[in-house]
Amino acid sequence: MKTRGLRAVLAASFLFLASLLPTRALAQIIDVSPPSLSFPDTVVGQTSAPQTVTVENLDTNVLSITSVTMVAGTEFAVLNDLCTGANLNQNQTCTFDVEFAPIVTGTFADDVSIVSNDPSSPTLVPVDGDGVQPEVTLTPTSLSFGNQLVGTTSATQSVTVENTGTSDLTVTLVDLAVGTEYAIANEDCTTLSPIAPGNTCTIDVEFSPTTTGLLTDDLEITSDAPSSVDIVPLDGTGIQPATQVTPGSLNFGSLAVGNSSVPQTVTVENIGTATLNIGTLTVGTSNYTLTNDTCSNAAVLVGNDCTVDVVFNPTVAGPLPDTLNIPSDAPTTPDTVTLNGTGLNGPVASASPATLNFGNQQVGTTSTTLVAQLTNTGNQPLGITGAPTVVGSTDFAVVN
Repeated sequence: MKTRGLRAVLAASFLFLASLLPTRALAQIIDVSPPSLSFPDTVVGQTSAPQTVTVENLDTNVLSITSVTMVAGTEFAVLNDLCTGANLNQNQTCTFDVEFAPIVTGTFADDVSIVSNDPSSPTLVPVDGDGVQPEVTLTPTSLSFGNQLVGTTSATQSVTVENTGTSDLTVTLVDLAVGTEYAIANEDCTTLSPIAPGNTCTIDVEFSPTTTGLLTDDLEITSDAPSSVDIVPLDGTGIQPATQVTPGSLNFGSLAVGNSSVPQTVTVENIGTATLNIGTLTVGTSNYTLTNDTCSNAAVLVGNDCTVDVVFNPTVAGPLPDTLNIPSDAPTTPDTVTLNGTGLNGPVASASPATLNFGNQQVGTTSTTLVAQLTNTGNQPLGITGAPTVVGSTDFAVVN
């Protein structure tokens, strides 16, 4: 009994003394290099180059690695993992890679979690990176050219393309959807690409309408921005004058040479969509003259008109056709008016025969009657104002 009691006392004493000794901490047996990863700016939708992490066993005990995973796992990923399931002896290593693939812009951070038999497991490797992308901002967002005369070219209007994103912008194509009424006069967006964040380029557009009416198109800017193709709507109106000449012809009938007709009026109306600019009105011969001319060298506003009077004054007999020419900037130029009139000679009295020869006649007797015929060979009526008489002799007499 005494021996048992002594042993119990000694055992209790030993345990008490052991409790007073300092406790030895468990040693860390895992080493990670590098301890953290920072990725360069990576364009959204693209994947960075992988970065490698090396894991080493620093202890004499075997290091058993259970898993290597991302804590969040949305923007970063583990690949080429040679560590999961590895049992590393002292100074042995394994590796795994991490890549960064941002799906939106911004700064991102995550941790690689390495679960092992290390006393401090899980071991965390912080990772971070910025997701960047270009962004296109257009100023202005549309171009309106207003009214432009058909067949002419407008002044250029400019669109500024600014990279308001966080990475370089590459413009690959600047084009027009249709390209018949509009043209790209100049652009430096493709030549300046890549365009750094905050920088700009310029596109100059001009309007050359080939027809009247509202004409539209789209300026298309293709780039590596998320929008891919940015569009600037274009609009403008093609305008031009149009003439309506009334009447289309004038007929003056017949008029004696040397006389002048009553004036007849021609009206020129602008029925188009632009001011009508008229040149000098002309006729081809001197048989017609223009008076009260308000059209020559006039600018006739839309919906307005001008007039000119035409007078027929024949210089010779016969049909005398002519044309009134009306030059302008209308597409129908020159407009024409057909002129017709006939010149007439005056009446012409012609006697036949020209002389009457009575021969010898005995004094106191009366000869046989000789007849003279008077004919109007002109083309106007001959007015006879009195009976024929013999002038200069009493030996002759008119009997009928």
